[in-house]
Parts: sequence; C-alpha cells; structure tokens
Amino acid sequence: MGNSYSKKTAANVHGKKGRKIDDDEIDRLQIIHHVFRCLWEGNFKAPVPKIEDAKILDIGCRSGTWACDMVSDFPNCHVTGIEIDPVMFPQTPKNVRLINVKSFAQGFPFEDNSFDFIHMRFCWAFFTHDQWKNKVLDELGRILKPGGWLEIVDFTVGGLNMGPMSIKLIQNVITESTSRGMDPHLTSHLLDLLKSHPNFTSPSHQIKNAPCGDWGGSIGSDYARYIKLTISKSIEEMPSKTRKLKENADNVFLEVQEYRSSSITDRFIAQKKVNTVSV
Repeated sequence: MGNSYSKKTAANVHGKKGRKIDDDEIDRLQIIHHVFRCLWEGNFKAPVPKIEDAKILDIGCRSGTWACDMVSDFPNCHVTGIEIDPVMFPQTPKNVRLINVKSFAQGFPFEDNSFDFIHMRFCWAFFTHDQWKNKVLDELGRILKPGGWLEIVDFTVGGLNMGPMSIKLIQNVITESTSRGMDPHLTSHLLDLLKSHPNFTSPSHQIKNAPCGDWGGSIGSDYARYIKLTISKSIEEMPSKTRKLKENADNVFLEVQEYRSSSITDRFIAQKKVNTVSV
C-alpha cells in the first residue's frame, strides 16, 4: 500500500503557482505525521549529538508539521524545510523556515557542510532511479556536516495481506512510476546504495508495519482515516471524476480493513564520514 496514491514529482508540479493548503489537507498531513510518530515512537531515531541546538534540513516538508514538531520538542534547534509541491505554507515558529523549490533535479540549494541532520520522508517518487543512484546521495553527503546524520523514512510500495483491488492498484502504481523512470522498489536496495557510497558509514535499515483499520488500535484507525482522505484527494485531482472511479476507491478502502492489510514502512539511517572524498 503506502502513500502511493498522492505522490507528486518535480515534473508534474513544475511551473504551478502556490496553492493554499486547505483544512482537509492539513488534517491529512497531520494524521500521517501522527501515525508515524506513534508507530516509530518519536520523530527521528538517528543519534544526533546536541540535537537541542542542531541545524536540521527536512526534505519533502509538506506543510511543515514535522519541522514544527521538532522545534516544539527542541526549542533551540533550527529547521529548514524544502518542498517541490508549490504550497502556500502556514505560519511557522521563527526557527522554522519553509521554502518551495521548482525541482530537486539540479541538487539542493545549500552550501557544503550546512546541516547536522537531514530528514527525508515520503520522497521515493521525487527522484528517478538514476538520480537516486548517481545524484541524490552525493548531494546529501555534500550538504551534511562531517559526522552529521541522514535519516530517510518511506513506504515500501506494496503491503501485507492485500486484497485483489489493492494488489491491482499497487501494480498500476509500479507500472506508471517505472514508466516515468522512478524507482518504486527503492526501499529494497537503498541500504546497499548507502553502504557503497564513499561518504557514508554504518548505514542501518529498520522496518515496521503500519496496520490499516480499527483492528490495529489507534494507529490503525488513524492510518485508515489517512488512506480514505488520500483516496478522496486523489480522485478530486484527477481530470475525470466518474461514479465508477469513486466506487472503486471506496471499495479499496473497505477492502484494506476487511483483509487487515498493513503498509510496510522503512527507516534508513547513516552518518557522514568525518573524512570524506569528492564525488
């Protein structure tokens, strides 16, 4: 499963004017943030020293919920969030800076050795397979300070105990994203990419399953609500809103609860080497 319904890439947001996030969208983003915070028991797991006054970058910041939560927990840290979805950000605390960029394709607009900690969440579809392999990790290593930490959190495109409609939906997502050069199987080999990169050391990978439905307790109930809001949002953004499409979406939502489906969530952590090489 995962958040495959709502992925946007630089290609299909480039050039659009900023749109204000409405209450439903804020609700949707806050729900998934809350689900991940509860599921993983915190906003991050990287052993960042002196996190209380760290300089942090949040890539794919959406409405800034994670960034604002971090400065609430650590009032003296400074968080910069960047997003390619051209939204009009809500008001944020003074030590949170949220910026839009047209694309990440040319790299990240920051000086070398700028951040103590870089956090990325739900960004697999922001880049092509080749960019992940040949560009993204180079750029992350460039803007991290020596000894700084990287944490990448995402969904595996797929899930557990999926019904036939969910399986068909995931197959369509895989086919469509692959045709655009994206890598829907990124989480299966991102650890190997980190291990082979000359600027990172001691990478690790953890997996947790996110239940969908009341059977999964409060996390499952909240995640099911997120899935329903995400499906509804995707239908609204499609050029053709047919009754059949709406019925199929409702059936998928009911199916994931009936089958007790779960999403597979992944967390990758790596440290930038103190002595790095030019790449």
